[in-house]
Amino acid sequence: MPKHNIIHKAGKPVPNELKELLIRFFDEDTANKLERLGGRLQVSLTSPFVSRKKGKKQTIEIDRKFVLELREVKDKPEILRDKLTDLTIKQLKSLGKLIDLPLRTKSSRQEMIDELIINIHSEEIWKRISNI
Repeated sequence: MPKHNIIHKAGKPVPNELKELLIRFFDEDTANKLERLGGRLQVSLTSPFVSRKKGKKQTIEIDRKFVLELREVKDKPEILRDKLTDLTIKQLKSLGKLIDLPLRTKSSRQEMIDELIINIHSEEIWKRISNI
């Protein structure tokens, strides 16, 4: 998540934009204290969900060809995650059936994606361990 730190040195006046922000969310004493003692103001942006992209959705067909595409990039989990993020829960379940991985019904979408990535990527890990 994006973060921005503002370091304010003691004894310097607080800029008007920053002072307005502090007074809006705290009180004037806090702004005066920051001006007198200095400090750090951290602004971070977090969101509890990933918004789906609006517009044309490409339909991804879950079949053996798609499974082969995933297995080609099994050594790169970040690419696997990108490919699986666009799938619906129904598509994730059908992908699990295709690769013989039972997914729990009550799992969240993110848990399903994580399990699929671990399963596909684990083949590469075992090959490295066994020196094949």
